[in-house]
Amino acid sequence: MARAFVVFNYDSRSDAVVRVEIDGLDAINTFKTDMDAQGNPVKYPGCFIPRAKNGTPGEHVIAGWMHTVKPVDDNVFQFVVNELGKNAPIAKNVRGKTGVVTVSFFDACEPGETPQGRNFGETGKGKLMKVDYTLKQVQVASGPLSIVNIRYSRNPKN
Repeated sequence: MARAFVVFNYDSRSDAVVRVEIDGLDAINTFKTDMDAQGNPVKYPGCFIPRAKNGTPGEHVIAGWMHTVKPVDDNVFQFVVNELGKNAPIAKNVRGKTGVVTVSFFDACEPGETPQGRNFGETGKGKLMKVDYTLKQVQVASGPLSIVNIRYSRNPKN
């Protein structure tokens, strides 16, 4: 079953770059084959998310493990849920008891501008907004199939 990540930027003052790591593997750089003019692997900082405009958040879909930025029909490997023992970290010899998804957001701006930085406070409860929910009766398994941990630093080091 294929999966994807959708990341949003609700900040109307600043663009953002997001880096997604799954079990320690960077979704953009781990399986990419892009090289620079000298034949060295390119290291991308992450995915660009534009700032919010007119009350609509900026959005970026990370559809899978990036293979290349070239406009070809097969430039992204799908994120898939495989049998146990056949996951991407094992293919790269990264092993651990617990899987972790880490999403890191960075301020981004045009060259010559200065990123706004994070000196404006802590995460709190914002304005009320409308989200449409539909309730559906379902039977839920007794244990989770996977757990996603999201951690953030109040004073990140760059």
